[in-house]
Amino acid sequence: MDDVQLLADAISEFTTACFLNFRNSQQAVTTLVNNSAFIPAYVFTDYNMPLVNGEQVIRSLRDEPMFRKTIIIALSTSMPEDLAQSLKTAGADFALKKPVSTKEFSVMLESIFSTPILVQS
Repeated sequence: MDDVQLLADAISEFTTACFLNFRNSQQAVTTLVNNSAFIPAYVFTDYNMPLVNGEQVIRSLRDEPMFRKTIIIALSTSMPEDLAQSLKTAGADFALKKPVSTKEFSVMLESIFSTPILVQS
């Protein structure tokens, strides 16, 4: 989830997933709850958005039983350890600093899928 349309468009180009763009955290969660046919396997959400409170989105998602198994990845241009811990306490499975390196992304995927993603030749 992000409040920047350019980012929404870019991510949509590379995924077959549904990319939802919201202007407030309650609208994000309400839309997902009302569309119960769509339960995302994962949610990427920015933390530091001008109009949407990323931490509140995470908390609200975790409050909904249908999203308890959804993997939540919080992203921010600044990710000090105390913020990462706060986001994880709110319910994020991962807290990553943007831009995310290939190595960081691979480590995250390996922990999700319990298998090596990058194989060294």
